[in-house]
Amino acid sequence: MLETWRDVDVTLNSANTYSYTRVPTTFGKYIEEKMKPQNLEMLGNETLYLFGDIDQKIWKPLLEKYRQPEWELPGHSAALSFGIAGAGTGVPFHFHGPGFAEVIHGSKLWFLYPYEQRPKWNPDKTTLEWLVAFFFSLSGLSIS
Repeated sequence: MLETWRDVDVTLNSANTYSYTRVPTTFGKYIEEKMKPQNLEMLGNETLYLFGDIDQKIWKPLLEKYRQPEWELPGHSAALSFGIAGAGTGVPFHFHGPGFAEVIHGSKLWFLYPYEQRPKWNPDKTTLEWLVAFFFSLSGLSIS
């Protein structure tokens, strides 16, 4: 990917609930200089990663290689995107419509809770900090 897209302009987003910070850079600078594992001392709004703002024309050669699942949700059309981030990063609790997420390398954790019983969180803290400090103290937790 670096060989092909090193000099392509990308927009990094902050890894907090509302992802309000946007930082322009190049794909190469992000991969080689900015992408790092999550630091517990760093806030989510200070952590940047590549996701969401993907130029469909520039990334078309990559997106066309993805084989979409044969099933789909009636009344919805696919919107391909991708993200690249350091270990332990990610957008903390957020809400959106239907989606299908596939991980090529690494893993993605989903914390599913009834909306009415959602845990409290600081939207600028990282998911990793929340996992380490609060996850195992949740009531009714069942890990299987």
